[in-house]
Amino acid sequence: MRWFVLAIAVSEMSAGCGGVSEESRRTPPGEGPACEVTRQPLAFDEESPFGFSAQSNLEQLLTTQSCLWGWNDPGVEATQEPPPGNTHAAMELRYDGAQVYFVEQHRVADPDYSLDCESYLEVPLALRIQTDDHVLARDFDLRLEVDFQGLGTASTDLKNEDLQGYHYTWNESWKHTNRSLEMSTNSSGRHEGAILEEADDNAHDGSDEVFDGSRYRSAGWTCDPALPF
Repeated sequence: MRWFVLAIAVSEMSAGCGGVSEESRRTPPGEGPACEVTRQPLAFDEESPFGFSAQSNLEQLLTTQSCLWGWNDPGVEATQEPPPGNTHAAMELRYDGAQVYFVEQHRVADPDYSLDCESYLEVPLALRIQTDDHVLARDFDLRLEVDFQGLGTASTDLKNEDLQGYHYTWNESWKHTNRSLEMSTNSSGRHEGAILEEADDNAHDGSDEVFDGSRYRSAGWTCDPALPF
């Protein structure tokens, strides 16, 4: 299975406590549509313009859960260790007191509705994962981006040393470009995520054409308080 994902990275900008950050970003004239970004510092329990605080959104998520973890079959496009199968993982989400921001975004210049300029609540979190098969056992620093519906997303790159006994090798013309851990949350206490392998694919007809942005979900997890794991 191939997954095609468009990722937009938002750079960090510093701000003092209280008020609205004076630092915002706007594309200079003549460079086309862009997002103007303003970062407003908030306390963890302070209500955001969305009508909820980071604390109220995350109160059912900040705990340790036993979650279902699955290693997927890469099919003909790659080889992978460990082999396909299910196990469990202890997953802990923590908030350690870092600065929360409300990130307000607006389109500037000519409207471009393909450009994502949605505002979000940015919450720094720590995620600890310990799989029962000991392939993954470490802490990750994440920046969770929560939208107006209370749905959150976060991602971070993975290094080879983050995983023990894990190998993913693309076949034929595929060239590995990145490995990442991605997570989504909701306010009911459920979160899920995946390890994503990314590669570029040179055309098989001998040309120099490259198809990029292909990602494969090599592993995934589900943490749901309603499920008896």
